[in-house]
Amino acid sequence: AKTVGLDASAAVATRDTARARLGFPSSAYVLALVGGTGVGKSTLLNAIAGENVSPAGARRPTTSDAVAWVSSSRGRELAGLLQWLGISELREHAGGALADVAVLDLPDFDSIALEHRERVDVLLPRVDAVAWIVDPEKYMDHVMHGDYLRRVAPRIRRQIVVLNRSDLLSPEDASRVAEDMRAQLRRDGAGDIVVIATRAREGAGGIGDLREWLESAVEAKRVVASRVAAEAREAVRDLAADAGVLGGTQAPLVEPAHRERALSSVARAALAVIDIA
Repeated sequence: AKTVGLDASAAVATRDTARARLGFPSSAYVLALVGGTGVGKSTLLNAIAGENVSPAGARRPTTSDAVAWVSSSRGRELAGLLQWLGISELREHAGGALADVAVLDLPDFDSIALEHRERVDVLLPRVDAVAWIVDPEKYMDHVMHGDYLRRVAPRIRRQIVVLNRSDLLSPEDASRVAEDMRAQLRRDGAGDIVVIATRAREGAGGIGDLREWLESAVEAKRVVASRVAAEAREAVRDLAADAGVLGGTQAPLVEPAHRERALSSVARAALAVIDIA
């Protein structure tokens, strides 16, 4: 790409991140809880854990630190990965059905503190899976859709959208909001991401669908590999768009007439080789 004048810095960064991530083999993958202020990310994590592991409410916006909830049986093998992620707040649990997933509670990406969003932007390219957390008030939030879902969702294979605080709605309204969210995801180019509703303030009883998704049989290595592959594919697509060979957004680097002559020459040479054989 560099030889033809393309800016390959983003692709190089993608390559370097992939290499670094693959340098931390583990039987667990990293899932990030991502969302704006007040949607209940920390409350969700506490409901998943069955105890208070991440500060919720007014205390949380004062820190840009992410909190990691990991199985004690995976602590040693995840140590290097968590260090690479820059995670200093660690909470361990006994494991069980969620031993193979390390859950990160990220800072709010719409916080008034700029460093919180910067922290999210640094971590997102490095995590393996994402649970996008919204609520009835912020499910159409421009920052979530315009700045994150449209840009990041195509680069992730294992992801889910969680409509939290659905207890604020009637069952009918919750279904309508979930369907609105699915339609917006399709408009965002994010595809058919699963959308579920939760009521994290009710504890374990309010997150049944999320718990089922988390416990669904997935192999960590496949999650990591699919994430790296999706990121690489999108990096190649971005380069193709810059080169003018995707969607016709720019003039192609090679004029069509020259390209056709080159292809004809290659074809004639190939036929000559076949004749000789």
